[in-house]
Amino acid sequence: MRMDKITFLIRQLEVIRYSIELQDYRRVIRMSKITCVSAIAMIIVIPVVRALHYVLLPEYFQNCLINLLSEYETIKLGIYFLYEFADKHVNSTVMYAVSIFYASYCYSFSVSLRNIRKSSIGHKNQIYKDSIQILKAFEGIFSVVVFILFIMFFCTFFKMIFVFAFMFKYDETSIIYTYVLDFISRILLAIIVVLSADNLQREVRHSEYYFFGKSQPLDGRLIVAYNSHNQLELTDWGMFAVQKKLLLSMATWLFTYAVIIIQYYYAPSH
Repeated sequence: MRMDKITFLIRQLEVIRYSIELQDYRRVIRMSKITCVSAIAMIIVIPVVRALHYVLLPEYFQNCLINLLSEYETIKLGIYFLYEFADKHVNSTVMYAVSIFYASYCYSFSVSLRNIRKSSIGHKNQIYKDSIQILKAFEGIFSVVVFILFIMFFCTFFKMIFVFAFMFKYDETSIIYTYVLDFISRILLAIIVVLSADNLQREVRHSEYYFFGKSQPLDGRLIVAYNSHNQLELTDWGMFAVQKKLLLSMATWLFTYAVIIIQYYYAPSH
């Protein structure tokens, strides 16, 4: 995705930003800061914990890197931290960045629409028409990105379930808490993305109902937009809508995969 498209979306959101009250605007800024700090903390904390665990309990770490670092006692902690941080950075930064921007954009957009009821009738007409165009542009740019994002989510979840089953079977659970922390953070990230998109779509529907219940006469272009509201959904490359019911489908898939992996690892040998 090119940065000019991100800039375009941000500028589009500026069109309806003036509808946000000061208190809600501060809440949007605060939530954005919290999510960014949390993501940065997760990228840093897990490598730090693993590096400290390596220093305190080195007997539980046996791989090529550890054997190589045994010859560099004075700098092995720093090298191992850089190794873990680089691995975590490559595997997580893109996922966190895209998810945070997507969720923050949806949240800011929904807050703007929530304040539509406090505007004048003419103002509401313009906000509603602008919001339709913004939502279409947002869906057009991020639909494929969200598809890739959820592929990353599922691949990470499946990999971690496989790792957990392997650790428990061979009693290699000394550092499992870092994987559990990472697993929980990915689950929370997926939940935030889905709930933010679902909330935005709900606010769009509420704005439609409120607008058409209050405004007379109706604008012909708005009637066309209202009749085609089913097309104004945030989707995963058009395959499924990013709504709450997606969380249930994800939980079902993960549970099924976990059962298969457990049966594979713990099936009695013949």
